[in-house]
Amino acid sequence: DSFSMTTILSWFQGSLSSEECLGQGKEKRKKIKYFVTGTLGIKQCLLQCSQAIVSALKRALGVVWKFYKQHWLEYTLLAVTVIYGMIYFSWGAFHDPSYAFSDAYTHHSWIYQLAQGVPFSSGIYPEGMHCFVYAVYALFGVRLYSCMLFLPVINLASTLLAAYCFMKEIFKWRYSAILALLVLLTLNIPGRYIIISIARMQCALPQEFAFPQVFLCAMFLLRYLKSDKHIMRKGKESKGCWDENLLVFILAFSATIAVHFYATFMAFYLCLGIAIFCWRNIFKRTHFFPLVTAVILGVLIAAFPMVTGFASGIRLQGSLYWGMSVIQGSISDSDETVDDAT
Repeated sequence: DSFSMTTILSWFQGSLSSEECLGQGKEKRKKIKYFVTGTLGIKQCLLQCSQAIVSALKRALGVVWKFYKQHWLEYTLLAVTVIYGMIYFSWGAFHDPSYAFSDAYTHHSWIYQLAQGVPFSSGIYPEGMHCFVYAVYALFGVRLYSCMLFLPVINLASTLLAAYCFMKEIFKWRYSAILALLVLLTLNIPGRYIIISIARMQCALPQEFAFPQVFLCAMFLLRYLKSDKHIMRKGKESKGCWDENLLVFILAFSATIAVHFYATFMAFYLCLGIAIFCWRNIFKRTHFFPLVTAVILGVLIAAFPMVTGFASGIRLQGSLYWGMSVIQGSISDSDETVDDAT
């Protein structure tokens, strides 16, 4: 009958496709064998590698273009906003190539010492930004001066994109996040501390370098509190809620500690604002224990190098004592210190 013929034909077609897949797998294994043994040939190897790269790029661009067409106005405005911010904050680097804050010279010196194999050269201090700049210098051969001079432009773009992603989670209207970024970049509010805070964003300073992680920390905390995903282990579902959002939250939170302690305070208060409105989800049995575990792990990951250095006899850097004095209220944040590296 027609049903049995259809079943036989579909099975036959499936068998053919399976055989074709097996044949393609054998062909790929042959090519890998020839490549490893050196008998594939340099021209054939380069041709196949270039074809694979071009094919992957076409697929990636296709996915990006398909997504862009659905939200073309929103992402065009976002691109214009980010590019405007990059041009505005890189103006000094191109027209007056020098460090705008004295702290940048201090951090340059520490990064140079790190490149010479001397970590914590002036005492225990979060080395996250220093390690990043040193990695760029070591991997790509970019001079430390050029890294310090132009890193703020890249970091500003990352900050704006991270802030945009965070605000997309809390605003309902799709253009609210872009409007908030435009207000930040264009609104002129007089005030000494406001001007200094904005001006610092054109410098490679640890506190400003940690701004993207601050927004990512809050964003993925909010996503985690909204999720209810449980991992499977040995055929059983975990009691706690564990997902990729919690993993990124751990990494972002740990990064704020590794880069600058002030950024950790910023992340705390930003996450506190989320916790006020999502307190029921936080104290759920499925969320509370994993979240506490994530915070502990984040602290341990970031603090391990500093604790190890302190245990080996390295003293704390002077600005850490100054920061603790400011928090305790014993001195003003406008007072200068000998080792100023905020």
